[in-house]
This record gives sequence, structure tokens and C-alpha cells, in this order.
Amino acid sequence: MVTRQCDNEEPTIRVYKYGLVPIGHLDERAIEELWRANKMWDKLVELHYQNRADWEKARCAANPLYVKITTDLAALNEKISKAYDDKRTARMNAGTRDTSHPLISAANDKIKNLKAKRSAIYEESKRIREKTDRDLNQKTLNEAFNSQIIATCRVSGTGRLYSITSDEVRKNFKNAREQSFRNKRGKLRFHRFDGTGFFAFRFRRNGANVDGVSFKELFQGSTSNEQRFTIVRKDNSRKKQDCGFGQNWLAAKKEIHGFFRNLI
Repeated sequence: MVTRQCDNEEPTIRVYKYGLVPIGHLDERAIEELWRANKMWDKLVELHYQNRADWEKARCAANPLYVKITTDLAALNEKISKAYDDKRTARMNAGTRDTSHPLISAANDKIKNLKAKRSAIYEESKRIREKTDRDLNQKTLNEAFNSQIIATCRVSGTGRLYSITSDEVRKNFKNAREQSFRNKRGKLRFHRFDGTGFFAFRFRRNGANVDGVSFKELFQGSTSNEQRFTIVRKDNSRKKQDCGFGQNWLAAKKEIHGFFRNLI
């Protein structure tokens, strides 16, 4: 949450960050909301890998040279993997990890030479891939992927996941995907649901076009409020304030369900 506090000289933006610890068990509907968010993430990751496979298929169809060099690169990676297995065997036979031992030194030299060949092939494959990509119908590939993402993020595609949470999952996916492209070792992973996750809420005054409420408005206590997230009671008797939160999982029916948290 961000509140803007201004003085006579210049505006200041003060950011408050809070943690919430459940007291007792979450309602089953809350767990289901977490599960829907997790399921949406996994579906987006699935579409990402399908899109990568579609790109590879299109490249192979467009350029036979790309097929050859990627095949050569895969074969070399297998040789490098085997060379590391041979190195482990050499260590066992030598009875030491000392790199000056002839068996281990020979294994290291083999790995070094194979990696040098891989680097050269990789640079060549990069050039061929870039040339191949310029000849592809990238617009069709990207539009097909984007339409699948949009369909997945719709209410019907998420199992009626709350739209703000859905937007946050999509944003996290987009950032993770972009990072995986920047880092060649980056990889998007599926998440096995373990009951954890997050709920995303938007704090905005009625009728406002931008997000943000004041600290006083957020902690005003029990009021006539049908927002999906609202503080309905406070307990200041402890060092860490206890608050009662109303979380409206069935927004269409306007049912407020209270869950108590410890504010830290």
C-alpha cells in the first residue's frame, strides 16, 4: 500500500509493507482461491513451453541448416555429459581428487576441448537462428500465443479467480518469462500446489481512477463496506496489532467472511 503525504516544500511518497499471519485455518473457499491461482500459473507455464516448441518446429521447417546445427549441438552436449561421468570414474580409479593425477588431468582436458567445440558451435547456431527467425512469420506465432494467454486469463479460463489476483499472476508470469529469455540458464517451473500462495487486492477510493488510500482510511475499522478486502475490527491490546479482515470470496452474493490475522 502506498500513501502520499505532502508538506509545503515537496511531495513525499511513503511506502508501508505489512505481513499477515493466519490465526486458525483458512476457509475452504480461500484455499480454493489459492489453488485457482496456482493452476493458472501452471497453465501459463505450459503455454510458454508449447510456444517454445512451436518456434523450434517453425525454425526446423524453414531452414535445414538450423536442423543440422541443433542436432550437432545436442550430440555434443551428450558427449560432454558422458565426459563428466568418465571424470567421476577416473577419480574413483585414481583414489583422489587431485587434478594433477594423470587420469583426472586427461578427463579435464577432454571436457575442456569438448566445451571449446560447443562454444564455437553455439555461436554459429546463434547466427543461424537469428537469420532463420527473420524469415519466419513471427506475427502469426506471437498472435497465436497471445490469444492463448488472453483466453487463460479470462474469468472463464481461471475458474472465476478474482481478477486482481489473476492480473498479478499474469504479471509475475510475464516478468519470469522475460527473465528466462535474458538468462540462458533461466527456466520457468511448474508449481505443485501445497496450500500456499497469495491474494491480491486493490486499494482504491470509490470513483477514483488511480489506486491508493490513506493509512487512516485503511484502518478505519468496522464500516458499511462491501469491498472484497476490508478491515472490520482492531485490537490494540498487544504489541503486534490484531485485525479482523473481511474477505468477500463470493462477491456476487455480498457475503463477507471474517479471517483474523496478526499484523506485523
